[in-house]
Amino acid sequence: MMISRFVPGIAAQMLLAFGVITSLGIFSNFFVYLSTGTLAKNFTQVSSVSIPLVNVNSDLKMNILESLIALEEQIITGNNDTARNTAITKRNVAWQDIESGFEHLAKFARETGFEEDKLDVIKGHLQQLKHEQKVISDIANTLDNEPAVKLLVTEAIPLAESMVALLAQMIEIEREEDVDEDRFELFKLLVDSEISFATAISELRAFLLTREQKNIDGFDQAWFQNSDAFVSILDDYEDLFTEEQLEYWNAYSEEREKLAPITIRAFEKQASEESNFANNHLRKVIKPLTATIFDELQAMNQHVTDVTKQGIDDTQNALSNMFIVLAISSILTIIIAGTISVVFSNKLKNRVQSLLARAKNISVGDFKTQTDYFVIRSNDELNQLSESFNHMTLSLSSTISTVRRQSRQVGHSAHQVAAIATEISTVAKNENSSYSEVMRVIESFMDLLVESGQAIEQSQTVLEQAKTQADTGIAAVNSNLDEMNKTVDVVTLASEGVEELKTASEEIESVTDAISTVADQTALIALNAAIEAARAGEQGRGFAVVADEVRSLAQRTANSTDEIRNVISQLTNKVGDVIRLMTDIIHQVDVSKARSDESGQALRAMTTTIESIIDANDQIAHRSDEQSNQMLEMQIKLQHLFSSLQQNAEKAQMVSMIGGDLYQTSELVNSLMDGFHFDEDDGLVKKKHEKRRSDRLEAKVKIKISQDDKDYSTITRELSCVGCGIRLSKQLNQELDIDSAVILVMYLPKKNYKEYMDQSPMCITARVVRKEDRNSKYTYYGLEFSATGPDQKDALSELYEFFDQ
Repeated sequence: MMISRFVPGIAAQMLLAFGVITSLGIFSNFFVYLSTGTLAKNFTQVSSVSIPLVNVNSDLKMNILESLIALEEQIITGNNDTARNTAITKRNVAWQDIESGFEHLAKFARETGFEEDKLDVIKGHLQQLKHEQKVISDIANTLDNEPAVKLLVTEAIPLAESMVALLAQMIEIEREEDVDEDRFELFKLLVDSEISFATAISELRAFLLTREQKNIDGFDQAWFQNSDAFVSILDDYEDLFTEEQLEYWNAYSEEREKLAPITIRAFEKQASEESNFANNHLRKVIKPLTATIFDELQAMNQHVTDVTKQGIDDTQNALSNMFIVLAISSILTIIIAGTISVVFSNKLKNRVQSLLARAKNISVGDFKTQTDYFVIRSNDELNQLSESFNHMTLSLSSTISTVRRQSRQVGHSAHQVAAIATEISTVAKNENSSYSEVMRVIESFMDLLVESGQAIEQSQTVLEQAKTQADTGIAAVNSNLDEMNKTVDVVTLASEGVEELKTASEEIESVTDAISTVADQTALIALNAAIEAARAGEQGRGFAVVADEVRSLAQRTANSTDEIRNVISQLTNKVGDVIRLMTDIIHQVDVSKARSDESGQALRAMTTTIESIIDANDQIAHRSDEQSNQMLEMQIKLQHLFSSLQQNAEKAQMVSMIGGDLYQTSELVNSLMDGFHFDEDDGLVKKKHEKRRSDRLEAKVKIKISQDDKDYSTITRELSCVGCGIRLSKQLNQELDIDSAVILVMYLPKKNYKEYMDQSPMCITARVVRKEDRNSKYTYYGLEFSATGPDQKDALSELYEFFDQ
C-alpha cells in the first residue's frame, strides 16, 4: 500500500517490486503485465462496446414503438389536419432516430464480431417497415382507406345536408304564413324533421371519428324519429303546403328515398373484414414485421451476451495462466519475493473479480450500486476503471429511475385527463337530455299564447258590442231630453193659455195623447237602460237607480195624462188647480231633465272606459304576437345551443380515448423498465437551508378545494405526508385566504381507469400556511393537513409511496 502512494502505476510497482529478483522473476512479471493488458482490453470492450450496444438496441426498439404509436395516432385522427400532421412529424422524427441509431448499432455490432449479413437483413427489414408505414400513412387519412367512409362522405352526408337545407327553406316559408293550430303543428313537425336529420348527420360524422356501433344506433334512432314526422306530415298536413313548399317537399321526399339504401350499403361495408385497409395492413404486415425485427435485435443482444461471456472466460483463462506463472515464480523466488507476490496476486484477483461480476450484472440490466459499490483507495489503472464503472452505473441508475417515476406520473395523469373528459361528456349529455323537456315547455307556452290571442279577440268583440249599446243609450237619453223640453214648452203654453182651455179642450186632448205616448217610450227606454246597467255590474249600479227614476217618472206622467183626461170637463171650474198642476209638472220635468243629463254623462264615461279597454286589448294582442316571435327565435337558438353541447361531448370522448392511449404507452414503458434493476432515486424536492417535518416530492394529483362558498379544481405540485403545494389561476380569480381552513377532496391513483373512476375520493381538512405570487398567471399556495385520522394517514402514506417508487 505504501508503494502505491508513491508509484501509482501497477506495471511500475511490479517492476520496482521484482527488480531485484532473477531473470525468471523478470520474465514472470512481464507475463503478469501482459495478462493485465488483456484484462484491460476485455473490460474496455465491455464498457465501450457491449453496454452502449445494449443501450442503443433498447433505444432502437423504443423508437420503432414510437413510430408505430405515431402511425396509429395518424390513423385515428380522421379529418383533424393538425393532429394528423403532428403524428406524421412524430413518425418522421422517430425514423430519423431509428436510422441514426441503427448506424451506431451496426458500428458497435461489427466491433463485437456480429455477422455483416445479419446486419444487412435487419437493415432490409427496417427499410421494408419504413416503406410499409409510408404506404399506410399515404392512404390512412384518405377516403380510399375505408370504402364505407368514402360512401358516407361523398354521398350520404352531402345528401343529408341537402335535405336539411330543403327543410330549412320550408321552415322559413312557414314562418311567413298565418299561425293557426294546424300550421303550428306543421311547423313543429318540420323543425323536428330538421333536428332529427341534423342529429343523423352528427352521428354520421361521429361515426367517421369513432367507428363505433353506438353512432350507427344513434343514426337509426334519428332516422326513425324523422320517419315519424315524415309520415305525420304526409298523412295530415301535406295539403297545407304552399306551391313553393310543395316543390321543396317533393324534392325532399325523393332525396330521402335515396339516402336509406346508401347508408345501409355503407354500414354493411363497415361490418366486413376489409373495412379499413390501414388497420388491416397494420395487423397483418407491419406488426409481424416489427416482431421479426425485435427478434433479430434480441438475437443481437444474445450475441453481445455471448461475446461478453467469452471475454470473461478469456480473462479467467488469462488469470489462471497468470496464477501459474506467479506460483512458479513464487516457488523459485520464495525467499526474496514470496510475500510481495502474494500481496499483489490477491490485490489483482479481488479487483478483477469485482469488475467481472459488475460487468455480468450490467450485461443483464442490473445497475444497482449500493451493495457492491467500488471503494477507491489508490489511483492505479484498475482503480480508475472502477471509478469509471461507479460514475457510469450511478448515471444510468439515476436516469432509469427518473424515467420510471415520470412514467408512473404519466399513467396517473392519463387517468386524470380521461376522468375530466368523461365529466365534460357527462355534463353535455345531461344538458342534452333536458332538450326535450325545454322544447315541451316552450310548446306549451306557445299554446298558451295562441289561446290568449283568441281570448283577446273574443273580449274585443264583447267590448265593441258594449260600446255600441252605450252609444244607443246615450242617443235614447238625448231623445228623452228633447221630449222633456217639448213637454216643458207645452206645459208653459198651457199655463199661459189657461183662459183658452175651454176653447182648446180638443187640442189639450191630443196633447195628452202625445204625452202618454212619450211616457210609454220613456218607460221602455228606462227598462232598456236598467238592463244595460245590470250587465255593467258595479259600474252600472248608479245608472240603474237613474233608470228606475226615469221609469217611475214615465209612469207618473202616464197617470197624469189620465187625470188630465178626467178633469178636462172640469177645466173651467178648476183653472187655478190646473195652473198649480202645470207648475208642478214643469218642476218635475226639470228634475227629470237633470237626472237624464247625469245618465248621459255616466254613459259617455262608460263609453270612454270601454274605448280605453279596447286600446289596452290591442296592445296586449300586439305584445302577444311579439312574444310568439321571440319564443320561436329562442327555440331555434336552443336548438343550436344543444347541437354545440353534443359536439363538445364528442370532442370530450376523443380526449378520453387519447388519455387511454397515453396510459397504455406509459404501461409499455413501465414493462420495459421492469427488465432493469437500479438504485431508486427518492425524487425529493429539496431547497437549501429548508427544514421540514416530512420529506416532499413532486406529485401531480387531482384535488377539489372548498372554502366557504368557493370551489376550485386543480393539480398538486408537491406532496408530503403532512401537506401539499398547489397553484391557482389568477385569470379565473381563484384565491384562498391565508391561515384559513379548507376542505380537500383527493382522487388517489389506482391500477386501472375503472378503479380510478369508481373510487370514493378522500376528504381531508387543511390550513393555508403560505402564499407566493410566482408569476402573472398563477399563485402558489402551501397547505398543511390537519385533523387526519388513521385511515387518512394510511391513504396519504400509500399516495406518497406511489410517487416515491
